[in-house]
Amino acid sequence: MRDFVFPLDSVLKLRRVREDLAKQSYVRASRQREEHEHVLSTLGHLRDRAARQLRDAVARGEAGLLCSLGARVQQIDDDLRDGESRLGQLRQAEALGKSHLLDAARARGVVERLRERREEAHRLEQERQAAVQDDELATVRFSRRRGEGDQGGR
Repeated sequence: MRDFVFPLDSVLKLRRVREDLAKQSYVRASRQREEHEHVLSTLGHLRDRAARQLRDAVARGEAGLLCSLGARVQQIDDDLRDGESRLGQLRQAEALGKSHLLDAARARGVVERLRERREEAHRLEQERQAAVQDDELATVRFSRRRGEGDQGGR
């Protein structure tokens, strides 16, 4: 009996490597998006705090603080707009990474299923050949016994 050899093992290894690379890329994109969302959340909190300070300064009539707080709120608003734009890009990159990962997993799965089917076919063929050999041995033994019985009866 010979061992099963899958001729596309190198292709299967390559597909696994590509899937691992796609997974790493997707994880990296997800992490970047999560980190950026955290930064935007922090900026939002800073903006809320600066807006409260601005309202308080207006209520107290502190004209000197109004300009600096107004500029600070404006800068944070600009940063938030830029950050939202960047977040959109990161979400697109994450979606693309997920798509590549799914494609790579599908491609690997196709070759793995082919390998499993071929291995099962190989196993069945080995069992069939073993059964044929067993049948041949049984036939030979039966023929010898029958031949010995015919000779002994003469």
